[in-house]
Amino acid sequence: MKLIMEYLRDDLVSISDNGFRDLDSIVCSLMTTLKYDIRDNITIKELYLEHEEDLFLKLLASNKRYKNMIIVNVEKIKNDDVQFGALKLDIDGNKVIVFQGTDGSIIGWKENFKIGYEYPTKTQKVAIKYLSENLNEETIIVGHSKGGNLALVSALEVKNKKYIKKIYNLDGPGYNLENYNKAKKIKEKIVTYLPVHSFVGVLMLNYNIECVKSEGIGFAEHNIANWYLDDYDLVKSTLSDSSIKLKKKCQEAMDNFNEEEVKTIVEKFFVMIKENNIKTKKDYKNSNVSYIFEELEKLDISEQVKKYYIEMFKVMLS
Repeated sequence: MKLIMEYLRDDLVSISDNGFRDLDSIVCSLMTTLKYDIRDNITIKELYLEHEEDLFLKLLASNKRYKNMIIVNVEKIKNDDVQFGALKLDIDGNKVIVFQGTDGSIIGWKENFKIGYEYPTKTQKVAIKYLSENLNEETIIVGHSKGGNLALVSALEVKNKKYIKKIYNLDGPGYNLENYNKAKKIKEKIVTYLPVHSFVGVLMLNYNIECVKSEGIGFAEHNIANWYLDDYDLVKSTLSDSSIKLKKKCQEAMDNFNEEEVKTIVEKFFVMIKENNIKTKKDYKNSNVSYIFEELEKLDISEQVKKYYIEMFKVMLS
């Protein structure tokens, strides 16, 4: 078993020779975490020459599996309502669209919670538009965390589904019940990978769940750079009892919660977060937020909704 950075040091077989594999979905997702301004139609070698200090780019540019990668299209949006990133990649003729996950900003985390009562969210609308404009030939769609949800939602809503070859959801929240049923027409193209103690990908409803081993502990288990690979594919395991219970709890919440009550507590929480100038998870950890939860307890909504969402806020932003 190896982690992705160890694999990239190996002399890997080209994608043309053994096809797009789990290993490649991890690499594509990690491309969206690069902090550089990236222009359209730049090769991985050109990007590396601009950032020679970056070990990840160095390994990609020197590995025959990825050295011919072209970043065809880049889009990033970040404002008070939307945190969105997407890339269209060409790897030896294989077209891949990959959606960025939550970047650690509070804006991004608010989007994660809004999917419980709003559809489509503003970021989901942007993802649908991006996929619609870039899906004109056989394409693999990939996303990690919130990016996984964007991959699922955009694939469901786009018109030209015939071009979708496969959808990789890497520990991302799934569909609500209505869209889960609508997604039956594309479910055979979906693969969902969750780490053993998943607490993101068990939210909402997902198709074709496979559990994978991770070196990480706690939130680090969610980080795909910590997932174990063997022979180009992820090392399988079984979902923990705690994740199974959380999955069941989330399902019960979806079946029973009033969407207006969910909207009330989520909006109240993030209004108070904004009032305290908390913009990142780091800010949140360094702030005294106990009074925020005291205020949430005073809301005139069901105790079941309050208890569930207060617990989720604490888990997700810890």
